Amino acid sequence: MSDPTLTHHSPLFVEHALDLRLALERARRAQARADALRALFEASEGDDVLHTDMGRALGRAAGAWRVALRPRAALDASEQAQQVWQQRGRPKASFLLRLGHVQLWLQLGLLPRALELAHALRHEHAACAALAPYEAFVHEALGCAQGALGQRLEARASFEAMRAHRTTRRARIRRAQRLLALCM
Repeated sequence: MSDPTLTHHSPLFVEHALDLRLALERARRAQARADALRALFEASEGDDVLHTDMGRALGRAAGAWRVALRPRAALDASEQAQQVWQQRGRPKASFLLRLGHVQLWLQLGLLPRALELAHALRHEHAACAALAPYEAFVHEALGCAQGALGQRLEARASFEAMRAHRTTRRARIRRAQRLLALCM
């Protein structure tokens, strides 16, 4: 997810940048970098390193557009990054992009779809040991979707689980506490 010191969750559990003007500037720069890497990759006749760099840049652009509250641009960049990660055989990178889609569906008002995706990602996470480091992110995505749908008790349980997995970084713990406060 994004830097918790630069973003905020609305009462509807939608994450957004504290400074949207700055977030839009960052998103445009991130997209420009991704576009430049795409041009280099296309000119390189399939350079593997450039392909991977392009996937990362597209993922960063998707995240930047998401916190700038530009879900359509974020989905476009994310889908392009997904194609790169599928071609490269990188399921963890693909999983992390799809976690961001939960917030995008919330931004677009597609709440049931966000919850359905969050549940699917939770099951995928449970079935794959390689995804274990992302457990807190899974709980956060699920809790945001549950909270947006008014399932406050379920959201609270998800955020409690998220907080339990975030015991080392103060900023991440504060993020979990802010999300829990939205459930009160």
